[in-house]
Amino acid sequence: MHDDTGELEEVAPGNILQQMYLRRRLQKRIQEKGGRTLRFCDNGAGKGAVSRILLGLGMEGIGSDLEASSCMKNKKLNEDYIKDGKYDVVNESFLTHDFGEKPYDVVISSMVIAHLSPDDVDTYFDKFKNMIGQDGIIISIVPGSQKHWGIEDETVGHFKRYSFKCFDDICEKHDLVVHDMCGLCYPISNWLLPLSNALIKKDDSQKLALSKQKRTELSGNRHVRFKNVFPRWSKLILNEVMMYPFYILQRIFKHHPSSLVIYSELERK
Repeated sequence: MHDDTGELEEVAPGNILQQMYLRRRLQKRIQEKGGRTLRFCDNGAGKGAVSRILLGLGMEGIGSDLEASSCMKNKKLNEDYIKDGKYDVVNESFLTHDFGEKPYDVVISSMVIAHLSPDDVDTYFDKFKNMIGQDGIIISIVPGSQKHWGIEDETVGHFKRYSFKCFDDICEKHDLVVHDMCGLCYPISNWLLPLSNALIKKDDSQKLALSKQKRTELSGNRHVRFKNVFPRWSKLILNEVMMYPFYILQRIFKHHPSSLVIYSELERK
C-alpha cells in the first residue's frame, strides 16, 4: 500500500505481524466454512488496508469510517472490488449506520474500539453481536498492555489500552464467548517502542492540542515517517519473509501480558 507521496504504508513490523496472523486466522475460517464467500463489516476501516486483506481472500463486505479523506483513500485502494460490487465504503459512524438485516460472517475492527468511551464500547458489542450470524465472529485488534500507555495513545485519542481480562469482561457482560485470543507483536514492538515514541513526539505531538474526537478522526490518516510511512527501499527488509522469525516469536509469547497488541475473536453463546 502506498500513500499519495509514493511512500509505503502498512509495512511497520507490528503491522506485518498483525496482518500475517489475521490472514492465517481468516484462511482457516474460510476453510471451515467450505470455501463459501463470507460477508464482512470493517468498522473504522481507515484507508482500507484491513478490508483489502479480507477482499483478497475472496470475502465481500463494507467499510465505514468517520474521516472523509480516509474513506476516499479506501475507495481508491479498493476501487477494483468496488467496481465488481464486492465492497462498499461509507463515511459514517458505525455506531449509527444501518448495515441492513442480513447477518455478517465477520465483524472486524483494527485499533478502533480503544477510541470508544465505555458506554460506546457497550453499544458496539450490543449492536454487532446482533449483526453476526449464529456462527459469526467479532474480531477486535486493540492496543494491549495497559502499563505501556504513552504518547501514541494520547495523540490518536485512545480511551484505554486493553488486557486479556478486558475481553473476558466484555464476554460476560454481552453474552459472548472467546473463540480465539492472543497477544501479538511481542517482543519486537516492545523493543522498538522507545523509537516509536520519539518519532511520534517529533512529528505528531502537535495533535495533542486537538480534541479527543478530532484526534480519533485523524488517527487512520497519519504521516509519521518510519512509524507508519516508509521509503520504498524499506520493503527489502520489512516484508513477511524477513519478519517470519518474529512471527514465530509472537506465537511463542502469545499469552505475554506485555504484548502491545491483542487479537480477539468473540462469538455468540
